[in-house]
Amino acid sequence: MGQLITNYFIQYTEYAVTNIPEIFLALICLINLIVISMSYFRSSSIWPLKYKFFSLRLLQFNIEALVIVLFLYIWHIWIDTTWIINPFLAVDLYVTFFKMLIIGTTLFVLRNSHKYILYHLNPVTEYSFMMTAACFFLVLLVSSTSLIFMLICVLGFSLSLYILVMYDIPYKKSLEATSKYFYLSTLSAAFILSGTFMVYTCVHTNVFCNISCILFERANQNAWLDLAFINVGITTVLFGLFFKLAAFPCQLWAPEIYEGSPNAVMAFFVLPVKIATLAIFIKLFTSVFKDLYYLWNYVVWYSSWSSMIFGCVGAYNEDSIKKFIAYSSMNQIGFLLIGIVCGTFEGIQATIIYLLIYIAMNMCFLQFYLNTFYVEQSKNIEYLTELKHFSKNNWQISIGIVIIFFTMAGIPPLAGFFGKYFLFLSAFESENYALVVVGMITSLISTYYYLRVIKILWFEDSPFDFIRRWKESRLKSQLNTNELTLFYTLIIFLTVFLFFAKFLFYLTEIIVFSC
Repeated sequence: MGQLITNYFIQYTEYAVTNIPEIFLALICLINLIVISMSYFRSSSIWPLKYKFFSLRLLQFNIEALVIVLFLYIWHIWIDTTWIINPFLAVDLYVTFFKMLIIGTTLFVLRNSHKYILYHLNPVTEYSFMMTAACFFLVLLVSSTSLIFMLICVLGFSLSLYILVMYDIPYKKSLEATSKYFYLSTLSAAFILSGTFMVYTCVHTNVFCNISCILFERANQNAWLDLAFINVGITTVLFGLFFKLAAFPCQLWAPEIYEGSPNAVMAFFVLPVKIATLAIFIKLFTSVFKDLYYLWNYVVWYSSWSSMIFGCVGAYNEDSIKKFIAYSSMNQIGFLLIGIVCGTFEGIQATIIYLLIYIAMNMCFLQFYLNTFYVEQSKNIEYLTELKHFSKNNWQISIGIVIIFFTMAGIPPLAGFFGKYFLFLSAFESENYALVVVGMITSLISTYYYLRVIKILWFEDSPFDFIRRWKESRLKSQLNTNELTLFYTLIIFLTVFLFFAKFLFYLTEIIVFSC
């Protein structure tokens, strides 16, 4: 009996050591909760006046704590930790890589939330805590090893996002976005729950490795009736994940909810949420459900080319910056799904490379957008037409914006061209010629609306509108030294991507192999 207890103690001690970053992240959330709760019980009349300062200090604490978590993940890779089979959380290089991306992009969003908290009319004490809690559930989502645990993680970060979306609730757009996201996100969770129930009914387990083994056996036995019912459950889970990715046909929520959300929360939707969802998407459909590829492949294929077309058409004449980001993101998600449709090692590798380019592009543009204000009003820009004359006083940043949009359009020799080239090559080798054609056509159309933004930024002029011209000349990018360093570093990466291509191929090869 004593030996059995000792073995269990050693086993779970190894699990705890392997998952130190997740434990530390959970402690951060707990400390946040305790500190915020204690602040509400303070009865001093002076305390409410200090809420703004308290919110900023709490934000700084979360940023520093997430930096420590990021270094813990790097330390785990550096010491070459032996990956332990954990019944609750997967710990391997693929999972650790995506966790680092999630933590890094969350740090980016939190770092760019300082001005939002500073200029907000009311104190937003819980803001940084809710974002850190959402990051915690996204990290757990990537490392989940069962469908039920995956569903719990989806519900966890969705609950945090419900609150984050409604921080600007006095405004009509924010109220509309909050209600829409609540009901539609609940619907997506219902899809995942229904699909999990269907799969469990057939295979009597929700653990990923067990599902994969059972599906392999039944595929060899040609149990078509069971496989057809399982495929219905898999397709239902697919639709739930399509919602989180804002991929067709579950993408209609994105433009309205992005527009009604605070700017930093919109950035959280674009970066960490989509990274985590895509990571679990790849894990499910290239590892767990790989033996039913010929059944669910058609659904992802249809979503891929439809997302490219819908995003391209939606952004064509869009003037609102947030809606423009939403439609552009849909178009990019369509490209990311091409590699998954291929179902090959090279396809997944091309998807991860394009994901890194997607992160760099969006971080660059969001760094500019979240820190560009009117000098008098301390108010962010809302429409693309407000960028008129911006290049007159900010020509260095304007050159960076031109490079970002050329990269999104896939103009050679920038990173976007090579990312799309690798995806098209994978699709061509797997005989998905329709996706190649649609991708090339939508890339050509998207070049128009990206060039339209560049035209507004550099060349559009209205010599008779003197008042508007003076107002627009007051538009400034309030980027400090660290923010400018990140901005130009990412611009250099997008410009000279070809020099990093060999290293990225080697890195993604190891990551995909460990999946």
